[in-house]
Parts: sequence; structure tokens; C-alpha cells
Amino acid sequence: MSNEMTNTKTDENGASNGAFLKATPAVDVYENAEEFLVVADVPGADRDELELELEGSVLRVSAPQSRGDSAGAPTAFHRTFELSNTVDPDAIEADFEQGVLTVRMKKRATARPRKLEVRRPN
Repeated sequence: MSNEMTNTKTDENGASNGAFLKATPAVDVYENAEEFLVVADVPGADRDELELELEGSVLRVSAPQSRGDSAGAPTAFHRTFELSNTVDPDAIEADFEQGVLTVRMKKRATARPRKLEVRRPN
């Protein structure tokens, strides 16, 4: 995963120097037998601003610019994930609610645990 942060300067009136804050959102990653789950806090972002792009085994999650941080400076964020070869690229879904982005990445059927029958010898 890549992390990137750039600071901006504001004057006494809070005006930006044209730069914006580029931040890495807080992210939790979970795994169970069926899927990987990525939960990212992206307060201030709008659903329509969020960009998710899958290129090969790399998932990029970003928003070009949100409304602003607590100091009023416009913010952008970017996070990159290298996916396991167990992820089914056709079974990735994303939901966004109340500033929290949830990405569900189902595992390929062949990567999921399964019960095997123990047979009796003939």
C-alpha cells in the first residue's frame, strides 16, 4: 500500500496557496473465508467523487478533491492496494455511507476453504 501526504499553506483568512491537502484515509482490512473487506474513512467526500480503479492486481481508491478538512483546506486522497491472486476481480463491490467506503472483494471459488470427503478404501 502506498501512503502519500502533502501539506498546504493558508493565509490568515484561511485562503489556500493553490495547493491542497493530499491525505491517506484511515483504512481497516479484514479477511474471512469468503472475502476481503476494506473499510476506509473518507469524511467530506461525496459518493460521486470517489474513484475505484482495478488495473491488473492493483486496486486504486481515490477522490480528486473533497469539500475540505476541519481547517477548510480542500483535500484529496489516494490509496493503493495490491490484491491477492485469490480475489475474484469480477466480484468486487463498493458501498459508501456516511463518510465510510466499504469495498467487498470476494475470493475465487477455488481459493475458498471447502470440506473434503474422507472416503473408505475399496
